[in-house]
Amino acid sequence: MMDLTKNAPRSVKETMLGIVQLARTTDKAKAVVDGQVGEYHYDCPMDRALFDFLAMDPKRFLDAVKAAENDSETEAYAKLSTVPTGGIVDALQRAAGENRSEPHGRDFVAQPARSR
Repeated sequence: MMDLTKNAPRSVKETMLGIVQLARTTDKAKAVVDGQVGEYHYDCPMDRALFDFLAMDPKRFLDAVKAAENDSETEAYAKLSTVPTGGIVDALQRAAGENRSEPHGRDFVAQPARSR
C-alpha cells in the first residue's frame, strides 16, 4: 500500500527503466489506487511531460499500476507500452542524443556517471 499522507513518493531523480520521474509517478499512481494520495497530484504537469515523452496514456498507466502486484510488473507495462520491441532506455538515450532541442528528452533519461 502506498500512503502519501504519511510518506513522500520517491525522488524525481530516482530512476525506473533508467528514466527519472517514472518511479515518482508510479508511487503517486499507487497512492491514487489506494486512496492515499494526500497533497500530491497524479497527472500533474511533470507527470504529463513524462507521459507525453513516453507517448503513454495516464489513465491506462493508472490501470496498469492498479493491476500490477509490484514495480517489476509496472516496469514491464511501461517498457512494452512505450517501445513495442523493447529497448526503451536505448531508444530514449538515442532520442536524447539526437534531439537536444527536445525540452524533455535529456531530462528524462538518466545518464551514467562518467569516471574521471
